[in-house]
Order: sequence, then structure tokens, then C-alpha cells
Amino acid sequence: MNSSCKLILLILITLFLIDLKVSGQCCSAGNPVGGDGSNANLKSKQLQIFTSFRRSYSRDYFHENNKENNQYINKSYYNFSNLSVSYGLTKRITIHTELGYFYKKLQEVNLPGGTESIASSGLGDLALSLRYSLLKGSFADYKQLVLSAGTRLPIGAFEESSHGITIPISLQPSSGAFKINTSLFFSHKRNDNLLGWNAYSFFEWSDQIE
Repeated sequence: MNSSCKLILLILITLFLIDLKVSGQCCSAGNPVGGDGSNANLKSKQLQIFTSFRRSYSRDYFHENNKENNQYINKSYYNFSNLSVSYGLTKRITIHTELGYFYKKLQEVNLPGGTESIASSGLGDLALSLRYSLLKGSFADYKQLVLSAGTRLPIGAFEESSHGITIPISLQPSSGAFKINTSLFFSHKRNDNLLGWNAYSFFEWSDQIE
């Protein structure tokens, strides 16, 4: 086993041993995490188009680690499509844009008069970013270190209403907030190895919404 395989194995074992606590949200506002999973730079004048579809369904609700009996919401789901376009301006600079559309975001709730469905649809947020390649390795030992900076613009609907009542924020197609972000992406794969590995760090600041 060569050194790269040993390193990958060590990383996988470490990840299995780490205990992380994360928080979830049943119906994501704005754009759920999309894209093709890569934040690498493109070659000069290279165009990349990627699209995806996601269906999310939620029925069980938790407070911390304990399942709770939610008497008001029976279920939630959304159908979401994402389109991302990247273009290599130069051999080191890539422009990236991403836009999503919710075909339907729905919650089925229990009201005194019976069960009611609250739904919305429309564009989510528009993401724009520039990626700059700080490091590029050779073909035999390919490495890439990419610094990215960008913004998310709430171009979609944020004040959707049903029967004259504004629906909850979690069901609005847009997040309603202006955001700026930065990230660092590292990729490494030797040409003589079957596997490579990526590392990605991301930070986003969001404006406060009313």
C-alpha cells in the first residue's frame, strides 16, 4: 500500500471516529446544497453545465436527539431543481453561477377546522462566485488549491401568501437574505492511483431578515 492510500485510509478511519452533532431543517429556504460536489477550477474557455433534481420528504420531528409528536404538522416535502454553470475565464480564474427552482414546497398542517395544505413554488436564490487557483500540480501528481469568494442574491419570492396569510419562512422559495461567502477547496490525485481525495472549507455570512 503506497503513502497516498495509507493517508486516505487514515482520513476515513478518523472520520468514522469523530462524533458530530448537526441541526436539520425540514424545508430549506433559498437553495438547498446543490452543484456537482466539486469546487475545482476549469481550464481556460472551458464551459461546464450541471443540473440536478432533489425530492425531500419529512414526517418525523426531533428535539435534539429525541423524537417528538408534532400535533400540528403531518408532513413536509419539496421538489427542487438546480442548475449550475461554470466558465473558465483564464487558466486560474473561473466564474460560477447557480440557480434553483422549487416546483413545490408543502406542509400539511392540522388546524381546528381540519387538515390544510400550505404550499408555494418559485425561484430560490442566485449564487455568483469567482474561483482563483492558488496551486496546480502536474498531470502525474495532480493537485489543486482553489480560493473562492461570492454572494447569494434573494431574487426569488419571499412574501408568498395563502388565503391572505403570509406562509412560514421555511416554505418561502427564497431565503430573503443577502449573503456573502468564501471557501477553500483542495484536491489531490496521483495519476497512478485509483483514488484521490478532496477537502472543502466554507464560510457564509447572512444578512438578518425581518
